[in-house]
Amino acid sequence: PLTRMLEALASQGQVRGKVAAVVGGGDAAANLAFASTLEHLGFVMVPVDAVAAEAGAPGSPSHARAHGRLVAETSRTMKSG
Repeated sequence: PLTRMLEALASQGQVRGKVAAVVGGGDAAANLAFASTLEHLGFVMVPVDAVAAEAGAPGSPSHARAHGRLVAETSRTMKSG
């Protein structure tokens, strides 16, 4: 259902250039596949490995906060030109 909804929005040009990130634990291969799907639809992805190592171990609360901040920063930068 989510993928179909996103595909419909993408077909209307509603997601092109929007910032997205796959957040959460679980299967790394599934996360990568979903990120690839989002990128294919036109989202600008902020990958989890873009977060500095000092932020803590992937999956930790400090790493998740740093990833969220990077997503917000990327979005602000894109909006400002």
